[in-house]
Amino acid sequence: MRNPKFITLEGIDKTGKTLIWDILKTDFPKYAFITDPPKWDPWGSIFTNGTIYNGKLPPISESFIHLSARLHSYTKKIKISLEKDISVISDRYADSWLAYQAVWNSIYFSDDTASLDFFKKIHDTCIEYGTLINPDITILITADIGIIEKRLEVAENTTKYEDIKNLKKVQDNYLKLAKEYHKRYHIIEDKDQGIILVYKEVKKILKKEGIF
Repeated sequence: MRNPKFITLEGIDKTGKTLIWDILKTDFPKYAFITDPPKWDPWGSIFTNGTIYNGKLPPISESFIHLSARLHSYTKKIKISLEKDISVISDRYADSWLAYQAVWNSIYFSDDTASLDFFKKIHDTCIEYGTLINPDITILITADIGIIEKRLEVAENTTKYEDIKNLKKVQDNYLKLAKEYHKRYHIIEDKDQGIILVYKEVKKILKKEGIF
């Protein structure tokens, strides 16, 4: 594959982006598929067994554990795949970190904007020194908060990140990022039309960008 691309799927919880990522994995088996944070060890164990979500760590510490996992993922998977001319599709990446962690760490700052700026500076420094890269294409799936709230009500398991008030703030942060990085962003609104129709919109974007 020539001119490989780094593609990220973003969105708040319960927008269906992970299911979209799973379907893409079936349709494009030659691509490299990753998650952020990664599921391979040591990160898989750290993030799945609740080690950092047990309330014993302050939010800022959790944030830097997420960043450490991303730095490792870039070195171990993303960079190597792109060098082999293999496109990479990630379920979440740095924009998720920016959008979510800015909300969870707002207690340290004067307001949400200051919190977001703090994390953006950290990310931009990683970009400057080549320890991370920005995606070529980011597909953001948004949804009315009322729709998300209904999905959370029937969900079997939820995490502390799935607080509806915070999710609204997270989605607002995503929209700020989409405006700032509009050249790589594509927004699809989930209007409860069903995952297949949303997936068709994702494929239209990828086709337009020359991914297949």
